[in-house]
Amino acid sequence: MSPPADSPSDPPDRDELAAQLDDLEATLTDLRGELRDQGRRGPPQPPQLSELLRFTEQYTIPTLIAILEATIRSLELLRRTLRLADPERAAREEGLPLGADLTRLAARPDDSLPTR
Repeated sequence: MSPPADSPSDPPDRDELAAQLDDLEATLTDLRGELRDQGRRGPPQPPQLSELLRFTEQYTIPTLIAILEATIRSLELLRRTLRLADPERAAREEGLPLGADLTRLAARPDDSLPTR
C-alpha cells in the first residue's frame, strides 16, 4: 500500500511549493500594509458605551452565569464526596443509627431480600 500524496515521505512538488510561498508572501505584504495604515490613524479609541453594554449583555453575563453554575455543581460534588468519606455523619444527618439498614435487612426473611 502506498502512502498518501500528502505524507511527509513524499517530496512536495516544486511548482506547488512555489505557489504557496508566493501566496504567503502576498499575505504578509497585505498584513504589513494594514499595520502601516493603523499606525497613521493614531491610538485606538476606547469602546463606546453602547458597544460595552452589548458586549456585557452578550458575553460577560452569560459567562459569569456559566462559571457560577459550574462552581455550584463542583461544590455539590464535593459535599457528596465528603458524605461518602464519612458514613457516620451521613447516618446522623438522616437520623438513623449507624448500621440501621443492616439491622433492618437482617430482620427480613431470606426470601424478602431485594434482588438486582
